[in-house]
Amino acid sequence: MTEKIKKHQDIIIPLGIGLALTIVGLLGFLQINPLSSPVSAATTVTIGVTAVVQEYMSMTANTTTVALRPDLLDTNGVLGIASSTDIAITVNTNSADGYRMTIQDDNGGLRIGSTGNYILLATATGTAATGTDYYGVQAVSSDMTLNAQYAWATTTNNIGRIASTTATAFASSTSSGIGKIAYMRVKATCDLAQPNGDYSDTITLTGYSTP
Repeated sequence: MTEKIKKHQDIIIPLGIGLALTIVGLLGFLQINPLSSPVSAATTVTIGVTAVVQEYMSMTANTTTVALRPDLLDTNGVLGIASSTDIAITVNTNSADGYRMTIQDDNGGLRIGSTGNYILLATATGTAATGTDYYGVQAVSSDMTLNAQYAWATTTNNIGRIASTTATAFASSTSSGIGKIAYMRVKATCDLAQPNGDYSDTITLTGYSTP
């Protein structure tokens, strides 16, 4: 029995040594000849993207009604130069070419209803003074270019006439802008012979993107 086991051991030992040599040899082969990485195929796809930014423009005023003060003629026969407070006209637009505004008078001057009794400025520009029939607007702005007819400091009484038949250029800009403001005042005077009554008018400002 002992003899049989010994024979088996003689067989196992060479097999073990042979297997070990085979593993060592394989590891050496892999170090000398590493397995190459698999080659991957590549391709590309391009995707075009489009979007649209529409052009827009908005224009607002801080008030829709103004009263001219003091009275053009009071109960004591004293004449006055009447003025509104500042009217802030704000423009918002993304128009790359800018914008423009026009101004127009709807009543043909300060009128008592639709009667012929009205107050207006006969010339394109003038300086309001007591004893004269003058009615118009003046404006200042650091954000846009004003038509010279209306570009007067609001501390003066220089005004520009508002035409009733045709819209007149009021202000413009060559670039887009958000929160661009022009400040406008309405001023008027009359003479002693002006009929008494409540006078009114409607001024229309219209904004356009350019062109």
